[in-house]
Amino acid sequence: MGERGVRRRTPVRRPARRAAEAALLARQFPSCDTETARTTLRRQRHHRMNVHYFAAHNWAALLLRTGGVADLMVQHELPGESRLLDMFRLWESVVHRMVGSTTISPIHVRRPSGTAYFRPDAVARLSTGTVAVDAKYKDYDDRNVSREDVHQLLTYSSAYRASETPRAVIVHPSESTTTSERITVDFEGRVLGVIDVIGIDVRVHPEDNSLHLKTLLSS
Repeated sequence: MGERGVRRRTPVRRPARRAAEAALLARQFPSCDTETARTTLRRQRHHRMNVHYFAAHNWAALLLRTGGVADLMVQHELPGESRLLDMFRLWESVVHRMVGSTTISPIHVRRPSGTAYFRPDAVARLSTGTVAVDAKYKDYDDRNVSREDVHQLLTYSSAYRASETPRAVIVHPSESTTTSERITVDFEGRVLGVIDVIGIDVRVHPEDNSLHLKTLLSS
């Protein structure tokens, strides 16, 4: 099976290092409970001196808005630096919202011991059919897509087909301009599937990212 990964030159900090840097930075600011943070954010007005925080404030609103990811915040009030986030689940929820996905039918795995199932994080409804979209909170800006993820997306591409050639999509966070690269998997000259790897620039407003992502999915 042929496999072509995607590599770019832009250096990206590892998640553990980012988390440590974020925790260190958070300790330099006054702590507050979640409701106070929501209120402060609602009062925020942007002008030319602070407009560079506009995208960051919108991502913060996504985190703090009620009805978001289940159990995203702890159930009782804690100082701001003690907020607990499951970044993997958060990114899955963000991608699901950007795609505008609806109910997803699961893939069933039937075996003697019982039936299991799994499903992608989102499904894009296109004019040609459906395309599975999987959110990966990974540094795919500067390293190859793992074999495990290739195998997983090939399964999705076979189940949720939008064209004659099976296709699935990985969406990962990026600290550079939003880009799209394609991995082609083939066997003896026959294409088994294609996987589009889309890096979403997290510095951009979520609504703009959603429009850009939908355009890339339809291309």
